[in-house]
Amino acid sequence: MKYNVRVLKDGSFAVDAGRGKYFTNTKTLDRNEAERQALIKSMNWHREQIEKTFKQGVRFGLLDGNMNDYLC
Repeated sequence: MKYNVRVLKDGSFAVDAGRGKYFTNTKTLDRNEAERQALIKSMNWHREQIEKTFKQGVRFGLLDGNMNDYLC
């Protein structure tokens, strides 16, 4: 998973952004909610990487059509 949950000094939870930072809009007292937000952020990051890779494949003439045709 790209993003993980971190426990803050005040006992709350947030999605870790790395380098000692966290996404402030994900701060919550509910660990499950923080885990859910980490999953969503991870899925969005991976989707963006897939889109970039597909566009590169199209640019090189290696892929065409619908991106979903290549995903399981």
